[in-house]
Amino acid sequence: SADDLASGVLNLSKTSNVTEVDPGQSFLYTITYGCSSTATGCVNAVLTDPVPAPLQIVGKPTVVGAGSVTTTVNGNTVTVAFADNVPNTVPASTGLAAGTTGSVQIQVRMPQDVDKSLDGTQLTNTATFEATNATTVSGAVPVTVRVPDVIQATVTKTWTPGSTQFNPGETSQVALTAANSSNI
Repeated sequence: SADDLASGVLNLSKTSNVTEVDPGQSFLYTITYGCSSTATGCVNAVLTDPVPAPLQIVGKPTVVGAGSVTTTVNGNTVTVAFADNVPNTVPASTGLAAGTTGSVQIQVRMPQDVDKSLDGTQLTNTATFEATNATTVSGAVPVTVRVPDVIQATVTKTWTPGSTQFNPGETSQVALTAANSSNI
C-alpha cells in the first residue's frame, strides 16, 4: 500500500521572467521540479498550477525533464501528472523517478482590456507538487499589474435628415455627442 512505500522528497520552485505586467503583455512562468529518494521515487506525483485571473494561459505548457507525463489545461489550471515507473514499489507504481529534475514553462498573457481597478494589484501564482509518499511542497511568485491611465474622448455626429438634396434656406439638424471613454 502507499503507506508502506519508502519516502520521496519533492522539490519545487517558481519564477517569472517579469515582475510587472502591462495590458496585452505576454510572459513566462517557469516551475522547476524534482524528486529525490534513497529507495524509490515520488509515487503518483502531480504538479498543479492555478494561474490567477485575469491572466490567460497561451497555448500548451512545455514540460522538460520527465519521461512520461500528461499535461492538461482546465480553465486557468495547469495539471502535470507524472507517469514514469517508480522502482521498489509493491504493487508497481508510477510517478516521478528518484533523481529526476525538470521544468514546466507556462506562457500567459494579460488581457488588453484589463480593468483599471487592478492597477498595482499583486497577482501571486502558487504551484503545488504532491505525491502519495512525499510531503506536498509549493512555490510562488508575485507579478504586479500595471494599467496605465488612458485619457480619451469619443465624438459622434448625426445629421438629420440623413440624406437629401437641400435647397437654399432649408433647415437640417446636426447633433454632436462627446463622451469620456477614459479608463479613469
